[in-house]
Amino acid sequence: MKEYKQKIATKGQLKLIIFTDLLIFIAIGVIIYESYKKINHFTSYLLLGSVFILMGVNQYIYYKNNGGIRYVILTSLYSLIGLAMILFRLFM
Repeated sequence: MKEYKQKIATKGQLKLIIFTDLLIFIAIGVIIYESYKKINHFTSYLLLGSVFILMGVNQYIYYKNNGGIRYVILTSLYSLIGLAMILFRLFM
């Protein structure tokens, strides 16, 4: 069985991961607030789009450290979803 050796994340990468996780919780709070107040979801779409873009950046960092096609696919998927959410909210 082949073992995969992945590099450990640096301090900067861990800070980016923690920031992304905090932004996820902030986005959830904004979604709940906007749903409760029954206002349009402008801010929540922007926050969710930025969360997906940051998740794509995290996957790109993993790709640069470890290689592998899986990280490239996830990077492009997360980035496309994030850009689509932001553009959808800005132009619709």
